[in-house]
Amino acid sequence: MNIYKCFQRYKYKIFNNRILLTNFSYLAILQIFIMLSPLITYPYLIRVVGLELNGVVVFAQSISTYLSLIINFGFNIYGVRQVALYKEDQVELNRIISTIYTNKFIIWFFLLLGWLLLISKLQFFSQYYWAYFYSFFITFNELLFPVWLFQGLERMKYITIINVLVRSLFIILIFFVIKEKIDYYYVPLLNAIGALIAGLLSFWIVFVKLGFKYIIPSYSAMILYVKEGFPLFISSVSIQIYTNINKLLVGGFLGMEDVSIYDFCEKIVSLVRMPVSIIYQTIFPKVSREKELVFVNKMMIIVFFINIILCSIIILLTPTIMNFVLGNVLRSG
Repeated sequence: MNIYKCFQRYKYKIFNNRILLTNFSYLAILQIFIMLSPLITYPYLIRVVGLELNGVVVFAQSISTYLSLIINFGFNIYGVRQVALYKEDQVELNRIISTIYTNKFIIWFFLLLGWLLLISKLQFFSQYYWAYFYSFFITFNELLFPVWLFQGLERMKYITIINVLVRSLFIILIFFVIKEKIDYYYVPLLNAIGALIAGLLSFWIVFVKLGFKYIIPSYSAMILYVKEGFPLFISSVSIQIYTNINKLLVGGFLGMEDVSIYDFCEKIVSLVRMPVSIIYQTIFPKVSREKELVFVNKMMIIVFFINIILCSIIILLTPTIMNFVLGNVLRSG
């Protein structure tokens, strides 16, 4: 009888949190795919274009990460909270979607003008002009793809399906398009095209499949969103400076070959952070609505033990992974 009651209790908990479990599964699939993608393309890219030119691409894309943060401006967090609070109110959701998209488009446009001027005038950038030019358009992902909307609606499947399809296409094209060193700038171009395709697919889902409508937002609403997003923007920038500034420092002071090596090592380390990211994205809408401290504490304990296990696995497997990906290049150098 006790066993039956225990079974019923856990069955109820699973049923009650089925949306969380479904979203967690979709995000886990996406993160695992993202984790494995570099292991497929990295050895090929380093062998064909070399450590230095691959480093240029990584360096340019690292700058695009900061540009994406400016376009985001905290809307990805603030937007999730707003969508989660008003997920049953279609009219309010239309206003939220329209306001965030409009703000992002304005920021993106002025960033584009400034970026084109910068890479044209500074010799550090102009010597690899097309790599930096195409890398900017990777920001299409931040501009067009509404992660904040899908998270707030707790429909993570859209994030996973679109990203897996587009990234799979990118991986296939890498092997067909990149044939020699001079082709290095096609890497950010393919990434930019992938970001554009993902954005257009998400537009179709948002405005056709889900039936949302764009309405011209009021000036006061746009300013309010900027004010509300600013503290979140500062927080995001601080975190990214802490986690990503190393690539820029390595590229500026050591060289682009070292950027390639450092970037791959960082990708291995980022595997440890993957569970935290998945769980955070999954539970954030629920926490925003219900604000259950006990639930948050339980999730933190789970994350702690998962990290211990993953750290141990990474420490054991890193030498094998590094030798597989960079062994031949480092030995020949």
